[in-house]
Amino acid sequence: MTDDTHYQLVVSFEGLFLAATEERAFVLGYEVGRTVLEVETTDTTPIERTVHTANQEVFRRWSAAKGYTVDFAPTDPPYDEWCVATFTALPRGTRLRVVTS
Repeated sequence: MTDDTHYQLVVSFEGLFLAATEERAFVLGYEVGRTVLEVETTDTTPIERTVHTANQEVFRRWSAAKGYTVDFAPTDPPYDEWCVATFTALPRGTRLRVVTS
């Protein structure tokens, strides 16, 4: 029996949370996981979510890897730590994925 399972790192988190405490890194990571699950399991886009501004780069990388665009706007009223992220699925034919081995 052969194991044909292959794993790929889709989004690197390296260097994104250098100044974050373990608790804050957990909160930021949980937010990414929850938001990604919501976006991937929702049939309609755009999807708008209020997220931490510290996660913007993670959401940009994930969106590029998974075939979404993401736009960020200030919250109303504006808060430095929060922003509104709008995720929109790209048409299926334009979803490219670069994988290096």
